[in-house]
Amino acid sequence: MNTVIAKAAFWVAVGFVQVTSSLAFAQICNPPVVDQHNNYGQNLTGIGDGCTLSGEVSGVTINTAWIPHIGAFKSTFTSSCNRHDKCLVQIGNSATACHAEFHSNMRNACDAQFAWYQPVERDLCKLTAYDYYTAVRLVTSDSDARKMQVASHLAGKNVASNVNQKLCGTTPALTQLYAQSAIDTVNGEFSARTGRQPTIFEFFDMMHFESYPNDPAYWLSVVRGRANFLATLPSPPTLSFSFDASWGLKLFGGSNQNFGLSWKLNNVNYSGSMVTLMSRPPRYNTFVPVKGFLYQYNASTGRENMLVIDRNIPVLGSCGTSSSLQCNN
Repeated sequence: MNTVIAKAAFWVAVGFVQVTSSLAFAQICNPPVVDQHNNYGQNLTGIGDGCTLSGEVSGVTINTAWIPHIGAFKSTFTSSCNRHDKCLVQIGNSATACHAEFHSNMRNACDAQFAWYQPVERDLCKLTAYDYYTAVRLVTSDSDARKMQVASHLAGKNVASNVNQKLCGTTPALTQLYAQSAIDTVNGEFSARTGRQPTIFEFFDMMHFESYPNDPAYWLSVVRGRANFLATLPSPPTLSFSFDASWGLKLFGGSNQNFGLSWKLNNVNYSGSMVTLMSRPPRYNTFVPVKGFLYQYNASTGRENMLVIDRNIPVLGSCGTSSSLQCNN
């Protein structure tokens, strides 16, 4: 049940030139695919492939002969199964919590699939959900989940390396690698001591020294200690934009004094506090997709911060609202 990363080409209007690329907007880091088969050391058929009907973990085998009716609701439970496997590999989650969420999601799927006038089907669906729940509790413990998260920990280090090299920008949530509880813990400890959220650089630093997730108590003490020394780091840069028929679409970055700004947007690098993405208006009203990041740095102190940008900016056309209207010029 690995996360599948969708890839698509985007069209970006820069003046009147249309640019397309299968790598467009790669400056927002893609969520990594965590390969549990190679890293966990056991047969984990089922990570990322919907609701698996056979597999072996810790010497225990599940198959359709063991639960004959389990395949009847496989399609109903597919999204719940995928979410369950994602939960297990997210750093900081426990198998116990993931299993409970899994059971709840499956029961909700039964209610959504079968109406009040289908009580027999709905009840059988929920009984099957309980069988699935019982099966995963048997074969996946909290210890197993921690072993699974070793691969996610490695994937997070790789993403952190890309961010540190300014190859792409991301946020903890966009990586899809971390339990919300882990994100909330880091954010809460920083907020309590610094009055702000950690930067993505600090977050990766906190999450990827070796004591986490193997020794959470020691990890938490280090997070608190490091946060006490980082209270002066500036807040992230800010973003605003303007558009008019004469000057086109411009983005403005706001920064603390003595901090420089650089941009990586739509596969183009810029420096300075302003970027022009469109020098003339399009013929018709449109939305310009803007993806990448704005990087803030101070060369003398080494302080840095990042703002991830992922939005569609509305731009008025010179002719009208849509191509269905006649152009007069």
